[in-house]
Amino acid sequence: VDFSAVSSDTVSEVFGELLVERRRDGAEWGTPLHLSKFCAMLARPRPGDVIYDPCIGLGGMAVAMRQHVEAAEGTQDLCLVGADVNAHTLWLCRQLFLLHGISDSQLHSLDTLEAPPPHQPVDVVVANPPFGMKHRPSVNEAERGGRLRSELAFLQRSLAALNKRDGRAVFLLPIAALSSPAPADRACRRCLIDGSDGFVIDAVFNLPGEALHKRGGFSFAVVVVKPTPTSTAGR
Repeated sequence: VDFSAVSSDTVSEVFGELLVERRRDGAEWGTPLHLSKFCAMLARPRPGDVIYDPCIGLGGMAVAMRQHVEAAEGTQDLCLVGADVNAHTLWLCRQLFLLHGISDSQLHSLDTLEAPPPHQPVDVVVANPPFGMKHRPSVNEAERGGRLRSELAFLQRSLAALNKRDGRAVFLLPIAALSSPAPADRACRRCLIDGSDGFVIDAVFNLPGEALHKRGGFSFAVVVVKPTPTSTAGR
């Protein structure tokens, strides 16, 4: 098949739709193109940055980062690092990358909630974590009141790899993760508000209903996180 006359955006959309159509159980949901581009705009990737997606899935958000830098700076000089527990999903991600001419990515088959980050420090973390997963709580979680929601666990553990000087992080999170009354979830959000763990929420964008998934009826928000300014840490 000759894709030379087809835009890269069209390739991404068709690729994602075909996979969603095939996986009617919803196990593999990609991130819609318009949201991937919005996250790339918020993350502000720069030439030479290391971009890390701890649950890369089909790779659409990483592709959007590369396209953003190319459009803004005229270069594709980014290091794309991704991880996913599903080896077949990683294979599909590699195929999408190849369709976009990306052959120098670092993709790792591992469980982000169990294994240390495959590369650190990184300059940008971007993620659309799977929601409602069961996972084993870390020592940090146990000390703060028990098991975190899986989405917040992805956030917390991927931030451990982020450059604490000028790193940027963008997460797509369900509203339920931002309002859960569970003690561990509240403690995690409190740290992101007062910046006591080294990172602080910079912005939250509520998304309209079904903006992320056409099925399921879940509400989501885009959360932007940055390193805590030295003068405000712990306030």
